[in-house]
Amino acid sequence: MATTPISLLAAIDPVLRDALSANLLMDQPGLVVLRHELDANAGTLRRLVLDAGGIVEDEQVYLEHPCAGCAVREDAIPTLQRLVDSGRWDAILFALPVGGDALMLARALEGAVAGRTSPPWPR
Repeated sequence: MATTPISLLAAIDPVLRDALSANLLMDQPGLVVLRHELDANAGTLRRLVLDAGGIVEDEQVYLEHPCAGCAVREDAIPTLQRLVDSGRWDAILFALPVGGDALMLARALEGAVAGRTSPPWPR
């Protein structure tokens, strides 16, 4: 059973994060990028899903609590699952919100697949 690798990209500069994401999309056929942008003042999350062909999704999601941990729990985990289930891409890059704590988010993702008897998110 094949699995879909998921990589995390953490950055403190949105321009550098987006430039690296764009470079990887051009260099890696079969890659999809999930990018989160938090607006704590508005209580929203902007979810962008991009592949080599361009923007696949651009959605604004209202969060009960606009923090990176809540965004992962409420949006990223279900979105990552949906991207894997589609079978459309070979790998996923999750571009974290700028300044997002990569360790905390990695643990949240790991917790989402803990206890499974098969590899995480089979295709």
